[in-house]
This record gives sequence, C-alpha cells and structure tokens, in this order.
Amino acid sequence: MASESASASTTVQYDLTQTIIPYLDRHLAFPLLAHLAETGIFPVEQVREAQYELAKGTNMVDYAVSLYEQLHQDQEPPAGVLSQNFPDRPAALTCKQ
Repeated sequence: MASESASASTTVQYDLTQTIIPYLDRHLAFPLLAHLAETGIFPVEQVREAQYELAKGTNMVDYAVSLYEQLHQDQEPPAGVLSQNFPDRPAALTCKQ
C-alpha cells in the first residue's frame, strides 16, 4: 500500500496535464481528463468538475448538463447552461419544431 501511495504522488508530481491543457482546444482536453479519471491519479469528482468547467463554455450543452447532474444530483442545472443561445449559428441551421 505504501508503495502505491508513493507511486501515485510521484505520478501527480510529474503530471503535465495542467500545463498543456491551456494550449489545447477544449475538445481535445476531454480525452485527457477522462484518462485521468480512469487511471485514478486524481479523484473522479475533481476531474468531473474540471470537465464541467470546460464543457459549459462550449456548445456541448447536453454533455455539460449531464456532467452537472452527476456532480449535483439533487439540483437542477443552472438556467445559463440550459438556455445557451448560439449567436454565431446561422438561422438556416437552427432546428425548427
């Protein structure tokens, strides 16, 4: 157990994810964060919070809402996330119901 703890702290010490993510497109950072959650280097809740912070600034509304619901199971998603408008989307591409 002690060697696993030492190995994990060494891995965190040399992890470059926080250094390179600011230089990546947001969509390229999601697989890196998913890898961190799978390997267990960082707590899953901390990684989900980082994924949510990245997703809420994109047009990936469903994904952002899904992450918010995983983080805050007893709360409704904020109205800002649910009703994002897309001013740069051409009117021809907007869904009409």
